[in-house]
Amino acid sequence: ILLRDLSKQINRSFHKADILPQKLPLAVLNAALKADIVADAVGGAPNVLNLLVEAENKSKDSSVMRVMAIRLRPPELEFSDPQLSACRSRIRELMAKLQRIGKEYDKKQRERAIAEAESAWRSSWYDHYDSES
Repeated sequence: ILLRDLSKQINRSFHKADILPQKLPLAVLNAALKADIVADAVGGAPNVLNLLVEAENKSKDSSVMRVMAIRLRPPELEFSDPQLSACRSRIRELMAKLQRIGKEYDKKQRERAIAEAESAWRSSWYDHYDSES
């Protein structure tokens, strides 16, 4: 969602700067960004969304407008930058390790709670025997 919002901001700036056509409604562009459209498979630049927008004129003729917009997507960012891909892999490894440590911690906490309960139970029996003597 963060990358989609960033893409919207970039495209809005391009629209204001007349880099994107003014006759293209931003709502159309935002809808295209939300849709899970597959980018041009062959020769398409990463993080660039190619759109063909059909518009009707007053004379009922339709014209097709080709629009290129920014669409940031994590896989495209990773595959286009080997260093980022390596960092992302390291993050995945660290997250997996952190999950393992978290599970071990939970297990140790349960073991500790059981040991404390057993100790309290035993101590109550010893206290009981000591008071009878």
